Amino acid sequence: MLALLPSSAPAFAGQPAIAPGYWETRTDWMGQKGAPDRLCIKPQDVARFLSGPSNHIYRCTYPVSTAASGAINFEGTCADKKGQKIKLRGKGAYTAATVHMTATGTAKMLGISLPGGASVDAHLISATCPLGAKAFG
Repeated sequence: MLALLPSSAPAFAGQPAIAPGYWETRTDWMGQKGAPDRLCIKPQDVARFLSGPSNHIYRCTYPVSTAASGAINFEGTCADKKGQKIKLRGKGAYTAATVHMTATGTAKMLGISLPGGASVDAHLISATCPLGAKAFG
């Protein structure tokens, strides 16, 4: 199961970004629902959180990444630890307490291009993080 989390840092404009605090995220990858993940997002992590999906399996870079007036757009590449790459392009929306992103991408396996899609939904649980909460990033 693939649980994606955003990586890098978008350019912000217009509407204020999401509120820092304790967030729950859920990723659907090609129709398979992932388990919820709860994260403490600090003020310095907000821009990176909104930049585009990433996780502990894939290291992602998003040369194109904007979050403005409640809209998110990103385009980049993710690579696993073996160097397998996935090109991703996506968009989304955010409020101070919610985030929704969708992405489409193509991976190559055994020389065959495989298209796929994912979505990430997140919502703020609390403005403060509980002691020992998993940190974002």
